[in-house]
Amino acid sequence: MTIEIGTLVKVIGIPPDVAAHDDSLGTRRAFEAAQGRVFPVIDMHGKLLLLDVGEVFGKTPYNEETGRLGMFDLPICAEPIWIEPEFVELVQT
Repeated sequence: MTIEIGTLVKVIGIPPDVAAHDDSLGTRRAFEAAQGRVFPVIDMHGKLLLLDVGEVFGKTPYNEETGRLGMFDLPICAEPIWIEPEFVELVQT
């Protein structure tokens, strides 16, 4: 099974650069809250996967009605994280 948009993945690790990062923007907090949880892949860019971890913080996660952001054509997510595939595992459905 390959990872593609819509694939369910479980966050199994936090990238070292995120773990060591100053958390003034809440990036590390979002990754820590996502660890061990399952999310659908919302988008992909190169080898990076976009996950919306908003539900962890009580926010409504991305859905098709949420839409996309103008010229960048990126999904509008409540709490987006971009993560490398080595920090997730595929969830069998």
